[in-house]
Amino acid sequence: MYRQVLVHPDDTSLQRFLWRFSADDPIQIYELLTVTYGLTPSSFLATRTLQQLADDEGEPYPFGSKALRKNFYVDDFIGGAQTVEEASKLRTELSELLAKGGFDLRKWTSNRLEVLKGLREDQIGTQSTIEFAPHETIKALGINWKPNEDFMRFDSQVPPSDHVLTKRSILSTIAKLFDPLGLIAPVVVRAKIVMQELWLLSCGWDDPVPDNLQKRWEKYKQELPKISAYRIARYALLPNSTVQLHTFADASESAYGACTYARCEDPQGIVRIQLLASKSRVAPLKRLTIARLELCAAVLAAHLHHRIKRAIDIGICSSYFWSDSSVTLEWLRSPPNRWQTFVGNHVSEVQHFTHGYRWNHIAGTENPADLVSRGMSVEEFLNSALWSQGPSWLTLPCKSWPISNPDNVSEDILEIRQVVAAVNSTSTVNPLFLRCSSYTRLLHVVGYCLRFILNNRAKTRTQPLPSPNPVQRYLSVEQLAQTRNVLIQLAQSDGFPAELKDLREGKSVDKRSKIRRLNPFLDPEGVLRVGGRLNLSQLPYQAKHPALLPSFHPFSLLIAQHYHHQMFHAGGRLLLSAIREEFWPLQGRKLAHNTVRRCFRCTLHLSTPGFLLALRRFIGRRGRPAHIHSDNGKNFEGAKNDLNELFAMLRKSEENEKIASTCAAEGITWHLTPPKAPHFGGLWEAAVKVAKKHLYRQLGSSRVSFEDLSTILAQIEALMNSRPLLPMSDDPNDLAALTPAHFLIGSRMLALPDPDHQHIPVNRLDHFQKLQLHVQKFGVTGAPNICKNCKRTPR
Repeated sequence: MYRQVLVHPDDTSLQRFLWRFSADDPIQIYELLTVTYGLTPSSFLATRTLQQLADDEGEPYPFGSKALRKNFYVDDFIGGAQTVEEASKLRTELSELLAKGGFDLRKWTSNRLEVLKGLREDQIGTQSTIEFAPHETIKALGINWKPNEDFMRFDSQVPPSDHVLTKRSILSTIAKLFDPLGLIAPVVVRAKIVMQELWLLSCGWDDPVPDNLQKRWEKYKQELPKISAYRIARYALLPNSTVQLHTFADASESAYGACTYARCEDPQGIVRIQLLASKSRVAPLKRLTIARLELCAAVLAAHLHHRIKRAIDIGICSSYFWSDSSVTLEWLRSPPNRWQTFVGNHVSEVQHFTHGYRWNHIAGTENPADLVSRGMSVEEFLNSALWSQGPSWLTLPCKSWPISNPDNVSEDILEIRQVVAAVNSTSTVNPLFLRCSSYTRLLHVVGYCLRFILNNRAKTRTQPLPSPNPVQRYLSVEQLAQTRNVLIQLAQSDGFPAELKDLREGKSVDKRSKIRRLNPFLDPEGVLRVGGRLNLSQLPYQAKHPALLPSFHPFSLLIAQHYHHQMFHAGGRLLLSAIREEFWPLQGRKLAHNTVRRCFRCTLHLSTPGFLLALRRFIGRRGRPAHIHSDNGKNFEGAKNDLNELFAMLRKSEENEKIASTCAAEGITWHLTPPKAPHFGGLWEAAVKVAKKHLYRQLGSSRVSFEDLSTILAQIEALMNSRPLLPMSDDPNDLAALTPAHFLIGSRMLALPDPDHQHIPVNRLDHFQKLQLHVQKFGVTGAPNICKNCKRTPR
């Protein structure tokens, strides 16, 4: 057939080969003009040509075009009709249709010789057109068919025994057992099981087979020639009958399978049962439970029924499915989402292909699919009425079919999906932390409350109080330190209740605790601190053993915001380094990053007009630069575009022709680093970024003098020299972060403390105090920190 299909001229160059008829002849180049054997697309091209022929020329031939589309396997046609007249018409239409494409059908064969009338002898596949020759057999897709008796049989071409039995020779024999419909599946599956056991033994292809498997294979091979005695009718139905399909499924530890039977009942009440097809699979190498294998057999049965129903061109009145597994039937009765993933996926597939049909329970002894899953010897197979005709009760009316109720199945076997409900168990937060918007206000409010309680508990409360000391109106350093410890203890009680309980009872922290690696301990005041960190260093106690804080606790957030404002809106690394001098919040990096990201001042940007003004000031002071290097920020891109438009405008203006030429001669070359690549700027980019960030965040849009600006720049310089030189570590046993200030003064640079001027009228402040007021008010967005008890601003 391939040689009758031409290839398009544009593609024949892909089928070139070199050839010469003798060694003395020059090499010639040939091109195959037709589809050739051995190429991957050859089968598709030939089949697609037949489909196209049916589309182009099939309208006048309704029987022939339908058969050409559905009943051809490459160049073999297998089909039939209900009557001799319909079969003859089918043969005529098919021959005429294929002749239009240049295809001549030959080897016609039929169980009725009348269908072959009018054909030439070279077109007939039987030996005679008058009567069938004795024992005449026709090969149809590897299956022997006796047309005079109209039944099919199998011939086993067993090769002679090799001196050494290997896995290669066994596989070669199995490949010769061609059974596309699975009519002898119980016999073939035994060979598949032997082959799987060889795979499990990891035998080489040419290695000798172990003795136990060799004996089993030799016995199987001796029985195999007897399969030629098996007969099965080609026509499985009854004329003018109602047809039911009954599909059975079963599994064992070795294999699983399914088989489908046709139950035909004619108007006279004659019932005929015959096997249509079966499928078998060996159990996967990854061992599954019997219940899961039974479910795999149900999937195989659903696919088998679907393919059979699509292949046969007859009306099916009803379909039934049978299984002896009560677990599988229980799975199939419920929605797939009730079961675990493996079971749910298989149940969904079975329910999709068997929608509208019912699954029934059957006893294992009456299930013909059990023969497929376990295998049979050839002698048992030939004598099995269960395999060839199905259960005996299928010949009875449906009311007489056995009704088997499966036993109740334990929920432990059903593999019910475990529903996991995610519950967000947030620890109870002391409402005290939610009433203040800043750390300073919280510290002073709680401090005054504690002092009031202590004064009421004092023994001298009944004695006349001395005149109030103006100094005592404010909290002392010791009182603030005690208040800070109280707040830390309250926050730790919210975040680490189990750890505090264990440590107070003298136990070790649970190994599943998130703070176990920090070696926590309780100090004499009951504060939970980081242990084993810089014990021999000369640092203060709170720096060697910072207090632990729960991650993203309201108190931790207030602490981070306080340090962020105190450090002139420092970045994440500097902020975390400063916090860890006294506190150790869990997930400190994320806390610092979120604090900087949520800061209103830190999220403000410069507009393009503002940058252009700054550029003009720079040019006025320093002169016009030849090159400007900057990052790829949108504001810089806008400024560059505006300058280009300015230069274009100047070039178009006749009045400013001279100015335009001067600008063109002295134009600025702008260098933009790639987007999101600040590393192209190197150290200058990092330094400019830090200085610019602190400068704009601190000053905003305020007007300051040069002296004031120099003072602020000096403070920014101190902050830049306090930035860690190395990445921050989460290990509390590591040394403190090293900064440039350590090389200058031996420690981190800190600003001098200043009195609080936020609630003093501006007209009462001098110039220096106004400058400090500007620094103190920087970043404050909430209400003023006024103590409600004394109506004064806490310090």
